[in-house]
Amino acid sequence: MMSTYFLDANCLIDAGRGFPMTETPDFWDWLLILGKKGVMRIPEKVISEIRKGKDFLIPWVEANKSTLMVRTDECLSCLPKVAKQYTGLLESEIEEVGADPFLIAHAVSHNEGIVVTNEAPSNATNPRKMKIPSICQQLNTVCITMNRFLWETRALMPK
Repeated sequence: MMSTYFLDANCLIDAGRGFPMTETPDFWDWLLILGKKGVMRIPEKVISEIRKGKDFLIPWVEANKSTLMVRTDECLSCLPKVAKQYTGLLESEIEEVGADPFLIAHAVSHNEGIVVTNEAPSNATNPRKMKIPSICQQLNTVCITMNRFLWETRALMPK
């Protein structure tokens, strides 16, 4: 069985720059196919983050959220484990960090879950500046870039 990939907002934003929806609709249709197969998911908190922006993603995400979205309550049991990695941050303050802890918690809650982000690791100690790859490393959770995700899922591309 294939792993489930959980995408960060920056992956979709970057993909939109490289694969504009109007010019490459097949790419976006393929993401929907991955969503229907359960291979790729977008956490509810990431969708909320996308809604705060004012870009091309909002209509696409809204139109397809029933296919792509994974609800926050599905990862809450793993959130305390993730929250502990944000040194100095109380569990009650975790939402201040944004969608990142929830994205990671989704991957942790799925034993073979993989986080997909274009963030680079950092040595930040301020919990509000810690990066997804650094937290994933501490939790032994696989974290890859969007390019790696595209490579790993290429076999599922329509011929």
